[in-house]
Amino acid sequence: MKKYIYFAMAMLMAGSFVSCTEEGPEDEGNVIIVGQNIETPTTWLGSKTYVVERAIYVDANLTIEPGTVIKFKSGSSLSFGSYENMTLTANGTEDKPIVFTSFSANPAPGAWEGLWFYDNALSNSSMAYCQVMYAGQNDYPALNFDVKIKFNNCTVSKNKKNGIYSVEGFVEFNGNTIEDQGAFPIDIASKALHTLGVNNAITCEPGYGIRVRGGTLEGATPITWKKQTVPYYIVDAIYVDQSLTIDPGTTLQFQADGSLSIGSHQVLTFNALGTETEKIIFTSAAATPAPGAWAGLFFYEKVTGNSKMKYCVVEYAGKDNNHANITLSYVNGLTIENCTIRKSSGYGVYSWGSTWNNIDNIFEDNALGDISTHD
Repeated sequence: MKKYIYFAMAMLMAGSFVSCTEEGPEDEGNVIIVGQNIETPTTWLGSKTYVVERAIYVDANLTIEPGTVIKFKSGSSLSFGSYENMTLTANGTEDKPIVFTSFSANPAPGAWEGLWFYDNALSNSSMAYCQVMYAGQNDYPALNFDVKIKFNNCTVSKNKKNGIYSVEGFVEFNGNTIEDQGAFPIDIASKALHTLGVNNAITCEPGYGIRVRGGTLEGATPITWKKQTVPYYIVDAIYVDQSLTIDPGTTLQFQADGSLSIGSHQVLTFNALGTETEKIIFTSAAATPAPGAWAGLFFYEKVTGNSKMKYCVVEYAGKDNNHANITLSYVNGLTIENCTIRKSSGYGVYSWGSTWNNIDNIFEDNALGDISTHD
């Protein structure tokens, strides 16, 4: 997600970074006004407060010390790595977080634009124990990532719309708190979903979750979608051509065009292994779901015979194709065990030229029947 190039060029032409101190009524010289782009290596000191006056482009290494406070005026932002390779090192501590917030004495969500990481921000960039608050002016996400960085133990709160937008995912993403967003806490590409780590405390209003955009998963390395504290909210078709495990207790909510198509081109193993107390739920994202609200799960011939679904709930699918919650096409050996398969607009399972292990499953309220088998 980039801003218009003419705007970026205008900011670049504004000149190189210059800082000066300005005495406020109480700070006595501890306020640094940031009014020009950063083009030489720079350190921001924890003993100072920095006031960002406009859109600032950071194209040199920037280190921000623990305890630093950065305040943003209306229309202001920091953009990292727009034109030159650079590294951001913003590693606070639990006792001395780095704070990115509004300049206003009485801030509201959307008081400033946000933080932007572009293609030349290097992957050794890091944010730890940072707080990002009151951003999202012009409905931008508070944090916009076109590249991977380390992002750990940060708090993202009180932003106008989405908290985080990510294209490539993260080098690390653990222990973060994301709360009080006006829309989705995270908006991320499906190919990057596995980079969301553990011990994150994410909250959102009903009807939201981690927004997952469609696409293709491909690669030789098996990946895992980890359980988070809110559902994955899947908006489009995801084509899974990479071995995938889904953690117990994970909820996946699908919009009308959402689906998982698994093993159509590359050999892979798919495991969705819930437990009796932590089921994996595949369901509709609709507030009042009805049968046929989303397309369903589709398994193809490249799925290995040791793939398994256990203690899963699959419900409200059947919108397209064979009108089933689960469609099997020339699959050999998939095990579906102790799952609840219900409320399809068509069949619970539609099997075409497939052999599969049907073990202790519960079928309920499927409009055309529980299982339809075709050679």
